[in-house]
Amino acid sequence: MRLTDQQQVYIPLKGEKVSETAGSVPSGSTATTASSQATGTPVAVVNLNTATVTELQQLTGIGEKKAQKIVDYRTDHGHFQSVKDLAQVPGFGEKTVANLQDQLTT
Repeated sequence: MRLTDQQQVYIPLKGEKVSETAGSVPSGSTATTASSQATGTPVAVVNLNTATVTELQQLTGIGEKKAQKIVDYRTDHGHFQSVKDLAQVPGFGEKTVANLQDQLTT
């Protein structure tokens, strides 16, 4: 698959075991994989500026309604300049944004 701007690729260390499904991303998806510092397991990374409602639902604690709020906010106010701008979306506080920070990009 060809990479686009701001996509991230997880390349395992030599000898590291990675499940086949962890690195596979559907074609045309804005989600990519990155390594979580705490657990060492791949985590989906979603671009706030291009993700669909379905893709946003991959995030921990984000259901359909919150995902729709993100898309609606983006439609009304334009692209997010940083992940911290997510705190401007109704229903998202500083603590929620901090918890999602590793799973998001702009």
